[in-house]
Amino acid sequence: MTLAEFLAIYRFGIREYNLENHNYVIITEVFRREGNVRVSGMKDSLDINELNDWLAYPGNPIDWPALIDKYKRGQLDFYARRVPIIDFFPLADATDITNLG
Repeated sequence: MTLAEFLAIYRFGIREYNLENHNYVIITEVFRREGNVRVSGMKDSLDINELNDWLAYPGNPIDWPALIDKYKRGQLDFYARRVPIIDFFPLADATDITNLG
């Protein structure tokens, strides 16, 4: 199945939450377009003490947007392999995933 064929039937939903200053959660879900029914989901949680301080720290050695992007790409790659989606390579930085969630 190609990405276009997949997206004609399903859609991705990607949500992010910063919870309680120590837990950043990334959830990727697949919904069937007909009826908007959730058919699968995956959740990753980054448990980091004083997360808000790390996110705002000006000399932060961690590139948070890049780290979060890698988690999203890993979750999308799971679906690309599971379905399989033959022309979708979310682990490649060149693959645009901005409009998928």
